[in-house]
Parts: sequence; C-alpha cells; structure tokens
Amino acid sequence: MRKIPVLSVALSFACGRGEECSPTWRALSESLDRVPLSIWGTSPTDIYAVGGGLDVPGLATLVLHYDGASWRALNHGGRTETLWWVAGIPGSRRVWMVGDKGLVLTWDGRTLTRVESGTSTRLYGAWGHGDSDVWIVGGTTIGLREDGHASATEETDLVLHWDGKSLQRDPTVPRRGVALFKVWGTDQGELWVSGESGTLLRRTALGWEDRSHELGTRDSLFTVHGCSAREVLAVGGRTVYGFDGGQWRPLDVGPVFNPVVGVSCGPRALLVVGMGGVKLRKDKATDAWHDEQMQSPTGHDFHGAWADPEGGLWAVGGNWMTPARFLSNRTGAIAHWGCNSR
Repeated sequence: MRKIPVLSVALSFACGRGEECSPTWRALSESLDRVPLSIWGTSPTDIYAVGGGLDVPGLATLVLHYDGASWRALNHGGRTETLWWVAGIPGSRRVWMVGDKGLVLTWDGRTLTRVESGTSTRLYGAWGHGDSDVWIVGGTTIGLREDGHASATEETDLVLHWDGKSLQRDPTVPRRGVALFKVWGTDQGELWVSGESGTLLRRTALGWEDRSHELGTRDSLFTVHGCSAREVLAVGGRTVYGFDGGQWRPLDVGPVFNPVVGVSCGPRALLVVGMGGVKLRKDKATDAWHDEQMQSPTGHDFHGAWADPEGGLWAVGGNWMTPARFLSNRTGAIAHWGCNSR
C-alpha cells in the first residue's frame, strides 16, 4: 500500500487587527497519489477529505484529516475501495463516509468502523440530521450497466436510511432506473436527492415527490446542497440551478464553458466547482458571482466543494475522469480560497 505524504499547511483564516485581507485561491497540494473526491468539516481546523485510486491497482482508500496545521491519513485497515462522499452529523462526533462496493464507514474521532450496508452497489452521497437519521444514496450508472440494464447484483434508485441501528432500503422512492448521486436535507426533515438524467427527488412528511420535470434537463445532476429550505442548489451540465422555496430556476452565473460537478452553500459564499479547474464563487455580501477558473490551480477536474463556517472555500479533485486502464497512478489536488498566511 502506498503511503500518502503528510501535507503541512499553515493557513490564516482571519485578518489580523488593522490588516487588510486579500483572499485568493491557492493549491495546498497538486501531487497526491490518489484523488480526493469529497471534503467536509466542522471548522477550518477540523476537515476531512476522502477519495481513492478509482480502480487503479495498488492504490488504497484515501481518508485524510486536517487539524489546521497538517493533513494526516487516518487508518482504514488497508482498504482499497474509493470513497465518494464524507459528511458529518450536526451535534455529533460521528462522520459518515460512503463509496464503492457498498462501503460505509463511520469515524468517531478515534476509529474508522464499517457499517453493513446490505449492498455491493456504489454509494455516492450521504447526509444526516442526527445519529438515528442518516440518508445514503447510490446506484449503478447507466455507463456501467450491462446492456443498459442493472443486473441482479446491481441496483438503481438506491436510498438507504439509518435509524440508529441498521441501514435499510427505502422502497417508496420513485423508480426512474438511475443512479442517485447526492442527498441533502433541512432541519425540518425535508430531503432533496439528485441523480442521473436530470433526476431531482424531494421527500417531505407526505412522502417522496419526483420534481425532475421542474428543471427540464437530461443532464446528470451531480450534486445538490443548500443552506436552508429557501436556498438549495443543484448542478449538472453547464448549469447551476437554484430553489427559493417555491420554484427551481437556472441561475445567472455568467458563461460556463466546462461541466459543473460540485456545489456547496455556506454562510458567506456559494462555491461551484467542475471540470478544467472550474471555480465559481458567489459573494453573498455583494450578491455577485466571480468566475475564477483561470486562477491557480487550473489543471484539475474538481469534484467536491465545501464552504467552511468562517468564509473559507475548499475544492478537491484531480484526474478522476481518466479511465483506470490508462493509468498506473492518480493525481489529486486540494485547493483553498481565503486569507493565507504565506
């Protein structure tokens, strides 16, 4: 198993007294030997990034933690599955990570523990409202299915729910025959799920609704994320969609020339990331979007985004789209927008 180097990074997340702050993008690393696909944390000094080798032989599962000074790899017992998402639970120390072959891991601050998922299908997203209310989504994508149809060992429209004891499939999810990519919810228990072929599902106290027609697209919606029931975003193709509590509509973010993949809603900013170094940032104070695709780092396909509570923005990715058969290694990157100390 290849050992990832520890990344020592010193960041200043707030300007000193009497000092002017000029936040900018900076690559924290552009030479990871695996690709980080998702990033999340509780603060700028408590951050997790997960990913892996995406089927390149010899590359292990990637689980990193940042404490404000350096990144370190967490012990996962020599696993090789790629993890696609990491998310925490409000008011809990538990962090959930999901990925290939139905892998579900939880971190309690000391140990990574596997949770039986009951499936071998790839899991792409997770979100939790509490220790007994966690939702996980996944499925076999159209491109990976034999003859375009899921086999007996593959699943589509997969939604799992954790009730504090076990993960169980939700049989009431609308059937569209697609892989589901991400899930996000509100404090009121409302859920949004995005997926292939323009899939957008909503769950309320009354049950599931298929809201896909409201976006009118066949592009896969790779990520859905929000700040509240009146501020939800979804991205796919070259479009950023916004929900204001009443209706979905495309947002005017300016010209988008590369596909967008990840989105995160934070208290001070919105971040959209994507292929070819796409980094779209909305400053909530001015309500203006900034296209920062050409700001370094530029040569990576970003997959995951996170807006931290103190205004910093984070993007992760690498050459995750390149088929494994053409590679002997992966190249991963972590980027940060904010006030850097050096």
